[in-house]
Amino acid sequence: MKRCLLALVLGHSLSCLPAPKGWLVELHGVVTDSKGDGLSGANVGLLNSGIQAEIGDVFTDENGRWRLPIFVSEDELDQVWSLEIEAGAMGFLDATCHWQVAWRDATWPAAPHSLGPGQQVDMGALRTPRVVLFEDTGPMSIQTTVQSATNGGGIGEVRVELRAGWNAPLTEPVVTEARSGSQGLIDFDLPAPGVYTAYAESTGGHEATLAPLWVGPGSPEQQRILMSPLLVGDAIRAALIWRDARSDLDLHMSGPLAGEAGRYQVYVSDTPHPIYGEAIAEMEWVGDNWETVGVYTVRDGTYRFSAHDRENGWASDSLSLSMEEPTLLLWTEEGPLMETLAPGALGTVWNALEYDSATGVAYRIQGMREGVNEWDVSAF
Repeated sequence: MKRCLLALVLGHSLSCLPAPKGWLVELHGVVTDSKGDGLSGANVGLLNSGIQAEIGDVFTDENGRWRLPIFVSEDELDQVWSLEIEAGAMGFLDATCHWQVAWRDATWPAAPHSLGPGQQVDMGALRTPRVVLFEDTGPMSIQTTVQSATNGGGIGEVRVELRAGWNAPLTEPVVTEARSGSQGLIDFDLPAPGVYTAYAESTGGHEATLAPLWVGPGSPEQQRILMSPLLVGDAIRAALIWRDARSDLDLHMSGPLAGEAGRYQVYVSDTPHPIYGEAIAEMEWVGDNWETVGVYTVRDGTYRFSAHDRENGWASDSLSLSMEEPTLLLWTEEGPLMETLAPGALGTVWNALEYDSATGVAYRIQGMREGVNEWDVSAF
C-alpha cells in the first residue's frame, strides 16, 4: 500500500508491481508573514505543474514549517520538474511560489533503492523557497532600478513585466509592466502587496533577466533588477544579491580545471583565474550588497555557485547568512535562473546552484555548511 501511495503522490500511474527504484525525498519549507514570523496552521498545496498533477497538501507547524515526503523514481532523477507551492492562511492573501528543480543531491544514497515490502529507505531532503503571505492593505507602488550587473550603471529603455509569486514562469499572467527611464529608474503600481517576479528585456546589449521584487511591509531597503551584458559564446555569469549593505557576503564560483586536474575557485580574495595570463574567470563587480562573477572559458563539468558569510565564517549554528535572504542570479546560454535562501537555515556557506555545462542543466542544491576556510575550494 505504501508503494502505491508514493507513486500516486507524484501523479504517476505506476503499478505496485514490480516495485519501482528511486529515492524518497523529503521536501520541506516555511510559510511566513511579511515580518518573517512563521504562520502556524497555514495550508500548503504542492502541484507538479508540468503534468498538472497534485502532489499533496499539508499544514504548517507552530513555527510555520512544513514537510512532505515524495518518491522520485530512477528515471526521473535528471529531469527538471516544475513545482508550484501554494499557501494560504486566515487573514492573509494567498501566495504561490514556483520552483523548477532537478532531483540531484550529493547527500542522497549513491544507488537507488527498491521500494519492496518491508524495506527501510534512506531519505534525502530538499529545501524549498519560503512563501510569504501579506495582509490585504490595498494597492501598492514601488520604485526600483535596472542596473548592469558588471558596472552598476543604470539601464534605460528596459521593458519589465511583473508576475505574482516567487520565480513565476512566463506562462503566468502579467500583473503590470513598465519601462525604465534613462537612468534605469522604474515605477510600478500594483493591486496588492506581495512577492513578485520581474522579467526584464532590454532593447539590446543585455541578456534577459529575472529578479524577485518584494512589495509591501518588510521589503529590503535597496531592491534592484540586475542585467547581464550579452554573453559571448557559452560564457556564464552569476550575481549574488543580499538585503543589508552592511553585511559582508562573498560570492564564490568553483569550476573544473583542465585535464581533470581538480577544481579552481574565484572570489573577492582570489581573482582573476589564472592570476597571470588571460583570465578565464574573474570577479566583475564587488558592491555594497551584490557581487558578480564571469566565466569566459567554460569546460565540460560542474560549476558551483555559493555564498559565504565572511564576517561570521567560523560561527556555529549561525542564522546571519540566511536572514539576509540572499538571491543567486545565473545567466547561461539556456537563459536566466534565480534561487533564494530562506531565513532559518543554519550555516555560514550556502551552496546554491550547480550548473552542468555538458548538459546545460542547472541544479538547485540548497546545501549549508559552517566552519570552513574561504580558500577551501572543496567547500565551495
